[in-house]
Amino acid sequence: ARNFNRDIMSNIVVKDSVKTFDQNHSISFNPVSNFNSNFSKGRTFDYWRNTETSYSEAISSGIRFSFLKLLDPISINLSTSYRETKDVSMLSVDSTANRNISSSTNGSINASFNLSNTMLKLVSFIPIKSVKDTTGKTFSNKVKDRLNNFIRSFQPLSFTYTVSDNYALYRVTTRPPWEFRYGLSRDYLPDSGMAERFSNSFSRQYSFSTGFSILNASVSIRGSIGNTINKAYVSKRYTKNLRWPDISINNLRIQNKYTSKVFSSITASFSYSTTTQSSGNFGNQPDNISTTKIINPSLNFILKKGINGRIDYYYSAADTKDTRFGDRIQKNRDHRLSLNPSYTISPGGQIKLPGVDKVLKLKSSLQLTSNFQWSRSIQSTVTGNREVKVRDNTNYNFDLGGNYSVTRDITANIGFGYRRYVDNLSKRYNSTTSFGISVNFNF
Repeated sequence: ARNFNRDIMSNIVVKDSVKTFDQNHSISFNPVSNFNSNFSKGRTFDYWRNTETSYSEAISSGIRFSFLKLLDPISINLSTSYRETKDVSMLSVDSTANRNISSSTNGSINASFNLSNTMLKLVSFIPIKSVKDTTGKTFSNKVKDRLNNFIRSFQPLSFTYTVSDNYALYRVTTRPPWEFRYGLSRDYLPDSGMAERFSNSFSRQYSFSTGFSILNASVSIRGSIGNTINKAYVSKRYTKNLRWPDISINNLRIQNKYTSKVFSSITASFSYSTTTQSSGNFGNQPDNISTTKIINPSLNFILKKGINGRIDYYYSAADTKDTRFGDRIQKNRDHRLSLNPSYTISPGGQIKLPGVDKVLKLKSSLQLTSNFQWSRSIQSTVTGNREVKVRDNTNYNFDLGGNYSVTRDITANIGFGYRRYVDNLSKRYNSTTSFGISVNFNF
């Protein structure tokens, strides 16, 4: 198929062809179960212009093994890809197009250290004696049993190292050599004096994670550190990031004689993390530093009367200091609170109608849901000793809903909603109220 567009004012004809031929080849080599490799190559040829419009190559390989049963598993993965494209939509038949090319190389090493097995072997050397009763019967030591159970709950200590190198060149006349295409060399700039036509991003990241169980709760500990260098023409900037600590506690059961009178079950979760990021011109001190702290506690509960729900609170504090245009600090504070109770009345349940001495007996289940959300977002700028609020907004959302199955094929829904937005700086607000009833017929 061929498309022709003529601009009447300039009398220029633009020809666009979709008569192309795509070629894709792929070879896999897996000599053993823990090793794999793949090579692929692709090409698109435009027969209308008699030119190649895209070309790609990719190589990937990976291996997985263990070391003395301590580091199990260890995995190493490498991949590189090359791609070039030509924009020929605005070209005539006898003209040529330069290439826009990109090359990406990625590598990663993952290792898991079996903490529990190693610690159990160390504990076995501790002289904790068994207990004997008056009859001479031997019992295991409770302290040692609890210690062993705690150690067995440890998750493997996982380490990950990743590296990524991305390179791009624009309006290139010739295809670069295989060393560049496969990421072995980056010394390729065919257009001398046209350094503004390239960009490069190189990043490295180290991370670890582990966890354990205690008091019927699971604890996860994570952390990461990394850096990135970005080049574009004469600009060369770096970015460093650190995420530590990053701790979460999940499914902590709260059971005592006081809560058991009201609640059938209560589980709590909590997470806390701090992220620091700094950036600047390469070789100089950072000119932009930001720190973000996030706290997120939550509570799931079921009341004795059958009402279940979740309470969730989220708090984020971010401070960014920028010295490129004078010393200035930007502060962001975000609060979010949500409450989501729900209640289900089983078939045969009774509802006492208000104002009349009458009880309604349900033939099907009635599901009642509600959702309350409150949030506040504050942004301020500090210059010198003066702090000025730039934004201070508050949102309220409240929803009530009910679902009732009249018959197997007919369901009824009712809903009520209220929204309110307040600009605390200008003291202006707007609110909306909604109400709806729907009946669904299933045929």
